[in-house]
Amino acid sequence: MLPNWQYLGPSKPQNTLQDTKFFVYENDASEAPIEEEQEQERQAQQEFASSSAFPRVFDKNYVEQLRKQFLSQQSERRAIRGGQRLGTDEQFVLKRLKEHGHPCSLSTFTCLSGHCGRSFECVQVLAFHVSYAHQDVMSATSKHLTCLLCGKKWTTVRRKIMHLSLAHRGIGEEHNSQCMLQVDSVIAPNAPKVHRLEKAQREYEHHRMNEGTMLTESYEQMVPVVEETVEEVEEIEEFGAFEQIETIDGTEYEY
Repeated sequence: MLPNWQYLGPSKPQNTLQDTKFFVYENDASEAPIEEEQEQERQAQQEFASSSAFPRVFDKNYVEQLRKQFLSQQSERRAIRGGQRLGTDEQFVLKRLKEHGHPCSLSTFTCLSGHCGRSFECVQVLAFHVSYAHQDVMSATSKHLTCLLCGKKWTTVRRKIMHLSLAHRGIGEEHNSQCMLQVDSVIAPNAPKVHRLEKAQREYEHHRMNEGTMLTESYEQMVPVVEETVEEVEEIEEFGAFEQIETIDGTEYEY
């Protein structure tokens, strides 16, 4: 009879029904935790978004205001393009020059701006001259930002001048060649030389007015004397001179 030692032989057959309750299929073990983690992550994101600590990176009212402003600018630009024909045809250039209000003669194509007076061969060159020569670079008005040659509108005067130099180079060369034949200098509206010339012109006119006043006053003072002299002469001619006879040594002298 064997002693009650530990059995070292092959393992005893196990009950399969009892062991399978702890067995989990591989597919179930991989899918179930992933779905739970995704659900937890979504819930955490929703809670973080709904919490008051979530920083607002934009304001809805501000974004709406920007959107309306952008749409209004786009519609305004479309209206400008529709109202102004972008072309260098003579009829459109004449219309722009009339609406611009710059002093110029459209019959002789002459610039009537102060200290200029240049004449050109066609209206296109005159439009280039008005848009290029007599410009205040710091101006922001609509009429100074529009190219009178083609009708395009720019944000600054510098960009418009750059556009004239590049897009209308042929007209620019013709303008320069015609200006070389006319020696009078072109002076910008706000240049210091313009202010000096205007000041000199005002002083000259003031001096002329003072001279005219002095001449008028002296004339008014001289008129009564001249009138009295004229009246005396007329009386003498009408009644004759007073005769006086003096006898000296028996001889009568009349004077």
